[in-house]
This record gives sequence, structure tokens and C-alpha cells, in this order.
Amino acid sequence: MAVLKRCGRDHRFSRGKDHPRQGFEELCRELEEKGIPYQSRVLELDMGQPFRSLEDAAVFFRTHSRDDPAELTPEALQSRLQRRDDPEFPWYFPVNEPIGLLWFQACEIPDKEKER
Repeated sequence: MAVLKRCGRDHRFSRGKDHPRQGFEELCRELEEKGIPYQSRVLELDMGQPFRSLEDAAVFFRTHSRDDPAELTPEALQSRLQRRDDPEFPWYFPVNEPIGLLWFQACEIPDKEKER
């Protein structure tokens, strides 16, 4: 079985209250506590967001970020975005996200019933 899990516990874009989640380290620790052998590695993945226009980018940041909407000027947006040679999506918000990959064999999960 393979599992992909975000390394961070916090959601990057949350308006209002944060809801911490179980991160990759917590999942690994839980598997170790339960005696489940596994292998793992952390991958750095491109999780960026393309945009058709600066207006689309402004809507995205107003909807998903904690930024003050008044500060989302075209100049401020351009400083966060990359210009790309893509006629359909000329603007790009770069985000590299560490993602944990772990895998284990289901048949190696200890049978707690047999241990009793």
C-alpha cells in the first residue's frame, strides 16, 4: 500500500480558524507505535497555481488567503507571480511542497487478535 501525505500540518490557505491536520511525521510515528514496518521518503513537488489573468489571481488570493484584499493590487500580485510563455495561463504562482511518500505491505501489519 502506498500513501502520499502532506509534510506540514497546517493548511496553506485557510480563511479564519486553522484546523491542524495529521502530518507525515505524525503518521510515521503512529505506524511505528503500532509496529507496522514501512519505508518512506520525502519528495519536493511543484504544487503551483496557474492563472489566465491577474484578475483570476486576485480572485484566488481573495478567496483562499489571509491577505488584506485592499493590498492585492496588480503590482503586488505581479511581485508574487511568475510570467510564463503560455498563452492560456500566462501567470503562475510557484509553490514547492514537501510531500511524504510511504509504503508498506498490508500482509506485514501485525494481527493484534493473534497476539492476545
